Amino acid sequence: MGRQFITPLQDASIYHAFPNRNTGFDEILEVGKLGDTGSVVSSSVRCLIQFDVTKFVGVPATASASFFLNLRIANASRFQRNQEIDIYTATGSWDEGTGFFEQDLENPQDGVTWKVMDAAGNFWTESIGQPGGATESLVTTHSFDWEPTDIRIDVSGQVRAWLTGSTNSGLLIRIPIADELDNKITPNIRFFSRNTHTIYPPTLEAAWPTQTMSVAVNSGLAAAPDESTIFIPNLRQLMATGSTHRIRFGVREVQPIKSFTDTFRFSNKFFLPSASYIGVQDAATKAFIVPFDTGSLLSADSTGSFFDLKIENMYINRTYKILVRTQKPWGPEVIDIGHTFRVV
Repeated sequence: MGRQFITPLQDASIYHAFPNRNTGFDEILEVGKLGDTGSVVSSSVRCLIQFDVTKFVGVPATASASFFLNLRIANASRFQRNQEIDIYTATGSWDEGTGFFEQDLENPQDGVTWKVMDAAGNFWTESIGQPGGATESLVTTHSFDWEPTDIRIDVSGQVRAWLTGSTNSGLLIRIPIADELDNKITPNIRFFSRNTHTIYPPTLEAAWPTQTMSVAVNSGLAAAPDESTIFIPNLRQLMATGSTHRIRFGVREVQPIKSFTDTFRFSNKFFLPSASYIGVQDAATKAFIVPFDTGSLLSADSTGSFFDLKIENMYINRTYKILVRTQKPWGPEVIDIGHTFRVV
C-alpha cells in the first residue's frame, strides 16, 4: 500500500486580541476571526502545526509521492462564498506550550503566542508587517465553497523540501491578509487539534503509486466484462491495527454464458481495469480513510486483482467499509461491494 499517515508533533492557535495567551493543549485549532473582541480587525486568529516528516518510512521524496494536510472541521461560522485560507511556512522554531484558551496562566508565555515563539520568550521575526507566527513563503491556498468542509490540501512541494534537508519549522494557517484587515469579513473556522479526544486529529498523508499489473498470458484471466459484480473472497472480519492484509478482488459475470465444463461458477476468471481503486470509508461517519487516488490503485497478478491494505489511521472497535471505483465504458463507477471489517 502506497500510503502513510503521521500526526502532528505540535500545534497551537495564536490570537491577536490575546497576544500573550498560549493554547498548546487546546483540543481545537482556530483560524479566521473571533468577532467578539470589540475590534473585528484586531481579532485575527491563526494556527501553527508541525509534523516530524522523518517518521515517514520508505516514502519516496521524489515527485512520485504526494503529500496532503488533512484537517477535520469541528465548527465554522460567518462564512462568505469561496472563503480562502492561506498556508505558509513559519519563520522559526516554536514551542507548543501547555496552555488553554480559557486558562489564565501565571506564566502567559508558556510556549507560542501571537508575540513570542517559545517558552524562552523569543519574539517572532517581523514579517509582512506583523508578528503572529510570522511567515516566510506561501505554500498553497485552499478555497471553500459555500459551506465549509473537511479539507485535504496538497502540500507536496514543501514536504519534499523538508525531506531533502530544508528547515522544518512547520506551517502557519490563516485567512488572507486582505481579509484580516477587512472588518466586513469575519469567518471563524475550528479544526480538531492533535489533543482532540475524537477520531479526527490532523494528519499529514503520503500517497504514492505501487501498482503492478503482471497478469500472465497463460493465466486464464481476462479483462472484467462491462456488466459484472465484484466480491472479496478472503476478507477478514477483524483486522489488527498496524497489520497489512492482501485483499483479493474477484469478478463475476452478471449473466454467465452456459458452458459444459466442471469449472465452479463463482471462481474468479477476470481482473479489473488498471484504473481501479480501493476506498476505505468509516461505516458510521462516511468519512474516507483511504480515498480514491494514486496510492489506492489496485494491482493484478495471475490470480486476479488485489491491494495490500495497511491498517493505519483507523481506530480500534470501529467498523470500516470497502468500496471500489472502476472504469466502465460510460465512465467511472463507485461500487459498494457490501464488505466491512472491524479494527481490533
